[in-house]
Amino acid sequence: SIPLFATDSVEEVEELFVVVAKQKRVNLSEEVINEIKIKLGGESLTGSDVESIVTRAKERAVLNNQKEVSKEDFNCTIDNFIDSLDPELLELQELAGVLSCSDRRFLPEKYKNFDKIALREKFNELKLRVRG
Repeated sequence: SIPLFATDSVEEVEELFVVVAKQKRVNLSEEVINEIKIKLGGESLTGSDVESIVTRAKERAVLNNQKEVSKEDFNCTIDNFIDSLDPELLELQELAGVLSCSDRRFLPEKYKNFDKIALREKFNELKLRVRG
């Protein structure tokens, strides 16, 4: 399953790419996985970001009459990827998810013991800035 929250670590980025690639029937070689970790390991990516990258890399391979998606396909796709969300908007969406979650088991580690009042205040501040 694809997580509801943006990635927080290199391991989460790798796991998300593996899951999405499997769903899209794209084989990821160790070489491709390592390249993804180097280029995107520190990024906060959503499931839709990763799905977009995997889909575009697959399209590039198909257009080049390749049977497999190559490291080159991923590199080109990653280099042309533009994150469409403002970081504050992404944080606002994440906080909305945390505040509406009814089971701590499904929360990212950094939110497992959150202070609901402080988080709601931060959510409201962000909401005002994003609407700004």
